[in-house]
Amino acid sequence: MTTLIRPILSAALLLATCSAAAAQSREGVDILLSKARSLEARGRMDLAAQNWNQVLLVNPNQTEALEGLARHAKQNGDAEALRRYVERLRNIDRDNPAIDAIEKARVLTPQDLKLLDDAGRLAAQQKPGDAMAIYRRVFGDMPPPGKWAEAFYETEASAGGRDHAIAQLRERSSRDPANEVYRLWLARLLTYDPATRQEGLGLLESIRDPGVVDQARAAWRQAASSAAGSSRPSASAIFSVMAKTRWVEAMSKVFSGVTKPRSTARAASISSEASTTSTSPGIGIRPSTGSREAVFAVASGNSST
Repeated sequence: MTTLIRPILSAALLLATCSAAAAQSREGVDILLSKARSLEARGRMDLAAQNWNQVLLVNPNQTEALEGLARHAKQNGDAEALRRYVERLRNIDRDNPAIDAIEKARVLTPQDLKLLDDAGRLAAQQKPGDAMAIYRRVFGDMPPPGKWAEAFYETEASAGGRDHAIAQLRERSSRDPANEVYRLWLARLLTYDPATRQEGLGLLESIRDPGVVDQARAAWRQAASSAAGSSRPSASAIFSVMAKTRWVEAMSKVFSGVTKPRSTARAASISSEASTTSTSPGIGIRPSTGSREAVFAVASGNSST
């Protein structure tokens, strides 16, 4: 009997070990992809490419990584690398719409980059219409993935094209639900209008991607402050906003490591960031998980912690 049990236990142990290793590999891939999305959104395609290459070491057929590396090759004018990545994508799924988008993507010239810098300056001068004319001249009606897309949609919304910007972000977010960067941008636009603010708050709550979750928390705080009618609302005003969302029970986790909200002049600041790829520093406020008062203090920005 003992002789029979030992092989069974060994097999069970081996299976458990393999399952754990597979789970760790999936988790590792998810983290790398999350970092790559965040880096691409900030314009750091070189660093994003490093993460995509690490993903392919684990899973050579991971399509998101292959698509990212194909975009990187196209941007760098590396025709041979672009051909290889596109061929691998076709072997996996010939109908992948990303293939056509990559092949048709415009390679930005030094002149294009100068124009985009001009657009950022115009947006910073509160001239979104003039800035948008430049963005459309360079990108048409659909910006490529990455840092310019955020500036494009924020500026378009400020220039009177809010409905179009939201519609495109909805479509992109729906087509690529794993990329929560699009969901963040969409949610932020929705929170600017009281009529759609609750939907935006709900989308911000749903974001779990480590690469963008801090930005989502900051956007939620800013939107909650706007809804409460003050840049430093009272605890009761914040609770009134929280009561309409699902974060009442999770505030102690959600506001762990809250970042400072950006300026309300989003189009101007984002266009400037797109040109400089600067990032916002964060502050490490960590309320007690058992203290309702601490949660209110963090949400309203009045914590002395």
